Amino acid sequence: MSPQIIPNNWEDKVEMFTDELGLSPRNVNLLEKRGILTVKDLLKYTRDQLLAIPNFGDKSVDEVYKKLEEIGFCRDNDQQTEQQE
Repeated sequence: MSPQIIPNNWEDKVEMFTDELGLSPRNVNLLEKRGILTVKDLLKYTRDQLLAIPNFGDKSVDEVYKKLEEIGFCRDNDQQTEQQE
């Protein structure tokens, strides 16, 4: 699971739809085509799994992580370090 730190009121946040995160319409469409409709669905995917989605590149993944962090989900230090290398 990519973002690891769980925010307060996480029960409500995991039920949010991806289009409620403020992602670009392109990225929402790409996620929805894969059946990723909620934050809960999104949290099941690793960075590599997201990158395996056709036309979903580093910038798209970075946008997803930024939006997840804005609602309180944070990546653990090991994953942040891996991504910076």
